[in-house]
Amino acid sequence: MSFPLVAQDKGGVIATLYGNRFFINLPNKIELGFQGFCGNEKELTFICEKCDSIVNGSDKYTYFVYTRKIGSLKLEVYANTEEDTTDVLISQSWYNVDTLPSPSVKFGSYFSSQQINLENNSHKRFFAKYPPSIDLEATFSVDSWMVQINDKVFKGKGSNFSEELNQFLFEENHSDKFKIEVCLTVNSPDQIQREICDVFRVKPN
Repeated sequence: MSFPLVAQDKGGVIATLYGNRFFINLPNKIELGFQGFCGNEKELTFICEKCDSIVNGSDKYTYFVYTRKIGSLKLEVYANTEEDTTDVLISQSWYNVDTLPSPSVKFGSYFSSQQINLENNSHKRFFAKYPPSIDLEATFSVDSWMVQINDKVFKGKGSNFSEELNQFLFEENHSDKFKIEVCLTVNSPDQIQREICDVFRVKPN
């Protein structure tokens, strides 16, 4: 995946995965490139008052920025070389910091914008994912779920449909269209547990 360029100064460039956006409690990856320092080993210094930590990535000149403060932050990068030990400002950039957006409920292979065809739904489990309209990558796990269909309520742990829900959905005859209300409790990569809910419509058999 390519990183968009967010800062290009006289001495260096910074590229990030999500432009000028950082998210709290997440490893926000940055990649550094340099102009005018070719062939020289660089010693870098970061200045960022609102950052909690900046750690090395596995690749050279790749780093992860961590912060717990919503708002904005300024990241300055200074460099020197063996030939010139004077710290030189090579990049200065601002980032907007926010919480990670909540994902959407996915019923098997369906988002709520799609009408469910039970005969074509091979994934008998729930997911928490971003719809195509949100261009982010994050992995969420389903801790528990609750489903209401008319006056029936089903509950379960994990992401898989329970035996009772499977029996109702796939073994009973449904001659009329009906709706499914779903609420998931999900664990998020930013260490925030979220509750997300949505309503799905099901085609009759």
